[in-house]
Amino acid sequence: MNTKIILATINARYIHTAFGLRYLYANLKELIPQAIIKEFNLGEQNQNIIEELLQYDSVIVNFSIYIWNVAQTTEIIKTIKLLRPEITIAVGGPEASYEYETAEWFPFVDYLLRGEGEIEFYNLCSDITANRQRSEKVINCEAIEDLSTIEMPYRYYFDSDIANRVIYVESSRGCPFSCEFCISSLDKKVRKFPLEPFLAEMKVLIDRGVHHFKFVDRTFNLEMDRVSRTLNFFLENWKDGMQLHFEIVPDKMRPELLEQMSLFPDEGLHLEVGVQSYNPSTQKLISRKQDFKKSEKSIHYLMNRTGALVHTDLVIGLPDETLDSFADGFNQLIKLRPQEIQIGFLKRLKGTPINRHTENFKIIYSSYPPFEVLQTKDISYKEMLLLKKFSRYFDLYYNSGNFPETTELLWAMPPNEFEAFMQLSEFLWNNTRQTFKFSLKKLTQYIYQFLISSEAYTEDKIIDSIKNDFYRIPGRKEKLESVLGISKASARW
Repeated sequence: MNTKIILATINARYIHTAFGLRYLYANLKELIPQAIIKEFNLGEQNQNIIEELLQYDSVIVNFSIYIWNVAQTTEIIKTIKLLRPEITIAVGGPEASYEYETAEWFPFVDYLLRGEGEIEFYNLCSDITANRQRSEKVINCEAIEDLSTIEMPYRYYFDSDIANRVIYVESSRGCPFSCEFCISSLDKKVRKFPLEPFLAEMKVLIDRGVHHFKFVDRTFNLEMDRVSRTLNFFLENWKDGMQLHFEIVPDKMRPELLEQMSLFPDEGLHLEVGVQSYNPSTQKLISRKQDFKKSEKSIHYLMNRTGALVHTDLVIGLPDETLDSFADGFNQLIKLRPQEIQIGFLKRLKGTPINRHTENFKIIYSSYPPFEVLQTKDISYKEMLLLKKFSRYFDLYYNSGNFPETTELLWAMPPNEFEAFMQLSEFLWNNTRQTFKFSLKKLTQYIYQFLISSEAYTEDKIIDSIKNDFYRIPGRKEKLESVLGISKASARW
């Protein structure tokens, strides 16, 4: 085989695509015929991955390292270097770019590219394939100021990608904000791809059958004219079943942009809205400025006057966030009823400024990927475990969308929404001792039993709500009375 350059990574799931590898591939110029992209999925056997990579007579194998694949990639790199020491191994990616000197994989790689590697990776491959020696092991890649100088990667999405996987796109790079928990805070200068060539590439993807576009721009709604032109382009080229995913800054949403978003079909937009914390002290410590009133006004508009799906998030373990302040933030956010509230846990991303708070706030992280927070001076390990169960059960009951009417009963229970769901969480754990492998039938049974035991509602009201949720899916044949273990007469059917 004439493959000299392998671009490899392990994706978290099959549905994801390696966007960064396609950028490297697209910018290899005359070396493209000698290169190949090889994507694997987390959990695949190391032996199978190594066998696949070593079947080629390759000179260079490049790995993209992320928080989810660093452990498995490390073992693969070590084995390849033992079996084929003559192969040049290069690495890049956010997990490889900081604190690399002590990384287990570092002694086994020949080159590390830090930063945006499209230009420098081509230069490295040119030298190696021409037998020119490079003296530096760590190659610091400068941020590419003029994005028109690099090739966009969209032609290198395969037909199988378009049919089965998430298609990532970006119209800009960088973020002007300084949120300390985020790796994007390290790249404060926003740079934009020329809009017309970018939209031309999007038209090609639409014509090829792409329906779901996931924008990875960190600040999509900063420049109104550019955003408006982008949205108009998609409206003009809309096809049934399409969906656009954007990350927006909620307190920077202008009225005209909100109105434009109302023109899209129901569920045509999936908007990721960063909230993180309602605690003003925490916001200040992590260098995040947010106008909560403006943010809530934008979310309320999106929820009530557009068909957009709104995904929000709260992060547990941030500096100065207590269990009570988190609960208060949860209560404020759930009142807006976004379709999703992702309750995540602070991760120790290498290189992020938030690591300066580790000592003062006694933040302890797991030593294993994804390096999640275990406890802080304000949230004990025991409380953190309670919140992890809370988060998992919340996904099953609220974020799944399977219990919209029944969860409304929870939110109306005293003393508040957080405490009501915490009671359900503790009920589930005490009765099951598990957070996974719940069928819809079991979830229905447990929330019925919990609500009955709470004595907050009549049985008729509980059954009516559960019935409406249970039969939301047309054609369901199983009888609810048998699921709940009640007579048909008591269910009033």
